[in-house]
Amino acid sequence: MTDQEYAARIYCQVFKAEYDGGDAYTQGIQSAIGTLGDREQIMLENYYRHGRTYVQMGNEFCLSGQKARQIVQKALLKLRHPSRSRNMSIAQVAKDRDMYKDKLAEANDTINELSKLAASLSKGISTNEELQAILVKQETCVCDIGLSRQAKGALLRASKQTVKSILSITTWDELCGIRNFGVKSRGEVLVKMRELGFHEWADRMDAEGNRAKKHARLRRPPISGPLPEGAGPKGLGE
Repeated sequence: MTDQEYAARIYCQVFKAEYDGGDAYTQGIQSAIGTLGDREQIMLENYYRHGRTYVQMGNEFCLSGQKARQIVQKALLKLRHPSRSRNMSIAQVAKDRDMYKDKLAEANDTINELSKLAASLSKGISTNEELQAILVKQETCVCDIGLSRQAKGALLRASKQTVKSILSITTWDELCGIRNFGVKSRGEVLVKMRELGFHEWADRMDAEGNRAKKHARLRRPPISGPLPEGAGPKGLGE
């Protein structure tokens, strides 16, 4: 059995799946197994790689078959801990990578803003008026920024009464969590926030939304089996 096949078997046991679906990250699984004790690693490999029974392993290591089984199950329990299991999934590793990219982008945005402010100060340009204008925009009521009745009502019901309260939304999931706030309403808010000059917030939300759509497509299971009679490429909706 190859390392990849062994990793896929461990993946299925950790996530209680019949098939890994190509999501098993061999290197991450090997690293996670490496954090276990020596006896746990040996027992896992004997059972899942070499196909030995608990009784056979118990006889070799002077243990009962029940004890050998307990060691294997305890090892799997440790591997299911999020600190280990999150590195076993290709999809989760990609999601974590994107999250770190977002944090890095936010840090770079902050650095750029500070650099602009420092440049303005070095040129003797007063930023008081600019800061005052930003504060005024942040205190603007959502009723006054040109949103549709649907979008405005959903924000008010969610206690998002000002532009500042909208800016307090930090993730795309939080924005999507507002009740009765659909795709059209979210698009309106992004447009209006850009018009008010809050491009970085709108761009960040937009980027997170695009990634969420991409992950949703990747998680969508493929259609398998024969299609219903008459349900060809055009027949599904007819």
